[in-house]
Amino acid sequence: MFTKFDNDRQEIQMYKTLTAIRFGLILLGLAFAANAQVDSRRSSEPSAVSEYETFLKRTDTVLVTQSFPLTDVLGRGGHGPTAKISWVFGDAKKLYALDIYDQVVDFNKLESIEDGLDKLYQAVNTSFETTKASSMSYSSPFGIYANYYSFTVNGKSQKNLYLVIGSYISQSPTAEPLARLRDVIEQGRQKLIELGAK
Repeated sequence: MFTKFDNDRQEIQMYKTLTAIRFGLILLGLAFAANAQVDSRRSSEPSAVSEYETFLKRTDTVLVTQSFPLTDVLGRGGHGPTAKISWVFGDAKKLYALDIYDQVVDFNKLESIEDGLDKLYQAVNTSFETTKASSMSYSSPFGIYANYYSFTVNGKSQKNLYLVIGSYISQSPTAEPLARLRDVIEQGRQKLIELGAK
């Protein structure tokens, strides 16, 4: 036999469940909206092909490659960042690149990307609130895109970092993955310098 108290408790539980479902749908909608924005941007601005990738498509020659796996500080697992070297057998000239989650970036572009990520990280941490920004973003020609933005859920301001690197997609309420990605690129640059890149 149910009492009025039991019915009220069931109604409260149902209300809580429906509220949780609504909140989840709102967050899912925001994630899809952000994903659609990035997908449309990425489809209209294809990544530049690195010299390293172009070099590997050469024909009528023997190509030598070396790969050096790096520590995956982003914690993605699977195929992590890799320092790469390639040359024509018998030739002294070598090409150096960093493969960051299937996105190959030439050695001479790494410092620029590292600087761009660092500027975005510093801007988010020092100026996002004071400039009353709704978003701050960085995009490299080599398939690295980061967008830190704010949105409102139930009247409360939320923040999200949407990060795309090759096949790697990440979302975070903080800008810390930017610092970790910058560290991955610096680790790769240092490994390539150690292997002879100039």
